[in-house]
Amino acid sequence: MLSGTLMVVLSSPRAQAVVITEIYYNPGLGLDALEFVEISSDTTTPEDIGGYRFSGGITYQFPPGTILTRNQKLVVCADREAIIARYGLDGALVFGNFIGRLDGSGERLELANDVGIPLQSIRYSDEGKWPTAPDGTGHSLVIRGVHLDSKEPESWTWSPELGGSPGRANFPEETGPRFDETVLIDLGDTWRWRRGTEAFSAPPDAWRSAGFDDSGWETGVTGFGYGDDDDATVLDDMRDGYTSVALRKVVEVSAAELAGPGDYFLGMTFDDGFCAFVNGRLVAQDNCEAGFAFDDTADGSHEARDEELFLLPPDALVEGENLVAIVGHNFTVRSSDFSLAPRLLKRSLVIEEEGGRGGLSLNELYRGASPGTGWAELFNHSSTAVDLSGHRLTDHPAREDAFTFAQGTSVPPGGFLVVTEAEGGFDFAGTEARLFLLTGEGECLAAETFDRSAPEALADGGWSHLRFPDGAGLDWISATPTRGGPNRVERTEDLVINELFYNPPEDRAGEFVELYNRGAEAIDLSGFRFRKGVDYVFEPGASIASGAYLVIAEDPGLVRERYGIENVLGPYEGQLADGGENVELADGWGNPVDRVRYYDGGRWSIWADGRGSSLELIDPRQDNSVASAWEASDETSKAEWEELSYSVGDYRRSGESELHLFLIEKGACLLDDISVVRSGTAVNNISNGGFETNTAPWRIQGTHIHSSRVTYDSHAGNACLELVATGKGDTTVNRIETDSSPRLVNGAYRVSVWARWLRGTSLLIGHSDFTAGSRGGRPSPSTNLSGNTLGGKLRMTVPLALGTPGRENSARSHLREATGNTNLGPVISGVFHEPVSPAQGELVSVRARISDSDGISSVRLMYREGSPRGEFSSVVMSEESPGTGMYLGRMGAFSNRRKVVFYLEAEDENGALRHYPRDAPDHTLLLQAAGLVNTNVDASRVILDDAKTSELSSRMLHSNDLLDGAFVFNNDEAMYNVGVRYRGSPWGRPGRNNYRVSFQKDKVFHRGRTAINLTSRGANPNEGAAYFLVGRNGSEAKPAPTADYFFVRNYFNGSGGSSYGLFQSVDRDYMQKWYGEGGDGPVLKANGRLNFNDGGSRTAWDGASYVHMGDETENYRGYYFHSMNQTRDDWMPFMNLTRVMDRQVTRSVADFDSQIGDILDVEAWLRVISVRVLIGGWDAFSIGNGHNGYLSYN
Repeated sequence: MLSGTLMVVLSSPRAQAVVITEIYYNPGLGLDALEFVEISSDTTTPEDIGGYRFSGGITYQFPPGTILTRNQKLVVCADREAIIARYGLDGALVFGNFIGRLDGSGERLELANDVGIPLQSIRYSDEGKWPTAPDGTGHSLVIRGVHLDSKEPESWTWSPELGGSPGRANFPEETGPRFDETVLIDLGDTWRWRRGTEAFSAPPDAWRSAGFDDSGWETGVTGFGYGDDDDATVLDDMRDGYTSVALRKVVEVSAAELAGPGDYFLGMTFDDGFCAFVNGRLVAQDNCEAGFAFDDTADGSHEARDEELFLLPPDALVEGENLVAIVGHNFTVRSSDFSLAPRLLKRSLVIEEEGGRGGLSLNELYRGASPGTGWAELFNHSSTAVDLSGHRLTDHPAREDAFTFAQGTSVPPGGFLVVTEAEGGFDFAGTEARLFLLTGEGECLAAETFDRSAPEALADGGWSHLRFPDGAGLDWISATPTRGGPNRVERTEDLVINELFYNPPEDRAGEFVELYNRGAEAIDLSGFRFRKGVDYVFEPGASIASGAYLVIAEDPGLVRERYGIENVLGPYEGQLADGGENVELADGWGNPVDRVRYYDGGRWSIWADGRGSSLELIDPRQDNSVASAWEASDETSKAEWEELSYSVGDYRRSGESELHLFLIEKGACLLDDISVVRSGTAVNNISNGGFETNTAPWRIQGTHIHSSRVTYDSHAGNACLELVATGKGDTTVNRIETDSSPRLVNGAYRVSVWARWLRGTSLLIGHSDFTAGSRGGRPSPSTNLSGNTLGGKLRMTVPLALGTPGRENSARSHLREATGNTNLGPVISGVFHEPVSPAQGELVSVRARISDSDGISSVRLMYREGSPRGEFSSVVMSEESPGTGMYLGRMGAFSNRRKVVFYLEAEDENGALRHYPRDAPDHTLLLQAAGLVNTNVDASRVILDDAKTSELSSRMLHSNDLLDGAFVFNNDEAMYNVGVRYRGSPWGRPGRNNYRVSFQKDKVFHRGRTAINLTSRGANPNEGAAYFLVGRNGSEAKPAPTADYFFVRNYFNGSGGSSYGLFQSVDRDYMQKWYGEGGDGPVLKANGRLNFNDGGSRTAWDGASYVHMGDETENYRGYYFHSMNQTRDDWMPFMNLTRVMDRQVTRSVADFDSQIGDILDVEAWLRVISVRVLIGGWDAFSIGNGHNGYLSYN
């Protein structure tokens, strides 16, 4: 092994939970002393950030013992005293002074942990897609949400407040979608009210009607209550006196308000229960199912913490006067407190406009044919007029003679307003023009940098820089300026990115991008350029004919030869990212032609991520920015049948005489004619190796449970087995197996299968029960399983010519075969529901973005309670605001803890029908009516529908097949179609209370995590202390890798709420964070060999060790397994390590000393091991038991 390599035991200490959330890089107006950077915690778990440091434009290191507490924000600044004085902040939250200055035009800002590992690296700017407004206006640069990707400029905007908001939330909602809120009834408003000492009216329900005379009732302002010292109307006689209070209030709603976009909600802060009525109709309730009488009590206890929103039925309010009547109940007459504080509000979804706030965008800039003849255009993208009286339009925020709009100036909805260069005193002659729209108080409503240059073909005065469509992205040059009117551009609409082969399998070359001309005319590509993803400029004269395909390849010669096609250009610079990225094509003027942001999983097919397929556009007429417009190429007919075999020279009998087979990771293949033949005989010891009539006596288990007998192909006979793996196979229960007949005896055997690769991994593993061997001195000598097994590996051939470059996509061909045409139907994305966790009886809104090139005919929301098994109810979804493509439907209400499965069904004008998820109702979306939970400690909620819950509890305990579910974090974020299973070793898993949750690659969990582990043992404070010690024992030269780790209260299907540890799995993200490009592995997890019987129970275990067992990989399999790059199956670095570590092989101390440094980073290894020894970590590899550890090769 070459020196400089690294082999180190990995631990799982608690990780950094720090996010850069605000940057005040150019305060302007001579206020440079107010520069600051804000960091925030994204969990409730305290974090020791002592030693963390900023680098880049500024330098600062946090002092030892600095603790970032629950959801706290700390401020690092240029002048600590100035910040404290300006914002009135607690000095304990303000740090500084940093060295250097934040660059006013942008720079890289990096935050690293105490050992120098970068946690965040942001290259902010004042141009491009970064907002211009923070550059000198007095606004800061703020992230839209703490869990967004901080590297992306779209994740940032400018602060709502002048001066920013250091130490405070940037927005009311820092996670999830944002809403505009109009309050109809607010806290502190006056209500009529009555004590529940007797019936509120005669008859008892009359008080809930509009005609009831409440003139004899008292008046008071909200909130009502006692015992918490926060009530405006104190009910000091309620305790021991009465259990209920009734409120009434009339509110007027106009026709315009009712017709506008959004939903009406009742906002309730209550203790302990309530029932609410609008115009006599019950619209919301919680802990109030028993009845509405004055002497009723609440059905349960409920603390008044955060306000809870209850969606009103869409027809609850009417034009004119509306009566809101509420009865609040206490849990007992002796209760120590009571609260009732209602609001009535309307919320409308904020569809983020790129241009500005307050409804206005800087929409177009015309520079003019000569100096002073240009103009700037404003566009009102809102549904109401915008008053500009006293507002200023300026080219510098500090300019004293800025152009000021006269009183009465306004812009109608959808309207335009033009200010000329001469009127504004502007100078548009330079290469860059900046404009700021400010209120009279200096608040920035819109700001933009116009920095596009004229194409060579356009003369001065013959072009403008604009947004298209109006109010959208500022990406366009137009040869037809449209002063005061809708913008027009000359665009190439018929050229689409049609296929992406971004990650060929088995580390092969052969990447390509395919374009398709869907139009009736040829397209001149001269000067067109791929400017994101890869870099390639089309030469003059390049073109693509109508209906033709054009391939641009990393290695054009290879692609031409491999596929036998000629129309291949290249090479391009760079490579397509294996993990997904933006691919963008621009025309010769730099205007966008097409852009696709692909992902390596989630709604985007996983089979294109190094598993043999390309990504294919199904219908080139549809919006190809949406995942449901794409599918993996079908490669299932390309591989040939092949016989694969291996021989075992000295098989030793074991407890059960069986053959086990599994795919090493996700994939599928066909198997036929499986045989195990003893040397010197011709007898096949495997029954039904051809699957001619059924799959008996094979047992199909775990991640291979979806395998089945098929008749569409076979090597011989009429049938075979389609072996399907949804995840890694292993030597426990994630495999297929069969008993031999007759029973195997000691000796030599040949294992043979006929196989044909379909997709995914090419590696098939065979083995049997492990047997006792001769190698002694092991950690577990009484259960030594090092003996010879029926083990070997079988490598299938993956075809070379994968994907469909230069011809019609297989996905499109399959659509034609299935439907008779190539009309895909509507594409659906951005589906979410609110409230995230509705209370009992609360209505649920579901929204989605839907489009179709043929127009939308209908959209329906399909739902049912419990599970997808049975008939679904449906409601119509309607476009929320015309032209937005955002559809809204409402369902409910549901009883407490009921689970609801739902999906969307959309039909276009030509009758093509699509579902979301696309394979619904086989897979659906899921929510649970469980109400809010206490988030003083982060709360995680794992939800499975009734059928999946039953399956999880009844199937084999060690099955790693992921079940489709939902995950809710705190009260504000829901994730659909996550994968859920039990996790843990045979000693920890039987409790059935530890979980693995895997997330969609295009909807990852916090900090970009694609998978997390939830463990009840991880909540032990001793665990956290041990992890902390390991992490802090690292150094900048030798860091001790640490996993993200924090504490949560975990709920499963609404039950539980006990303390758990939530931590990151050791995966590719983990390795790249700590080792960068060197983190490609292999990474081995020490597991220990396990024998399981047919019932899925452990019968024996032998711990992993450093014993050298020769150069045969199967001698090590089971003791260890690969955590990543399983198909590579690279064991050589580890076998080299065991040669040195095994004292039976390297017997001389001098030899050991001279060799160990070449294969093991001894210091890094000891930095982990020494702490594990110190804390008595006996249940860990290299310390005591031979499991619970990782080995990484760099």
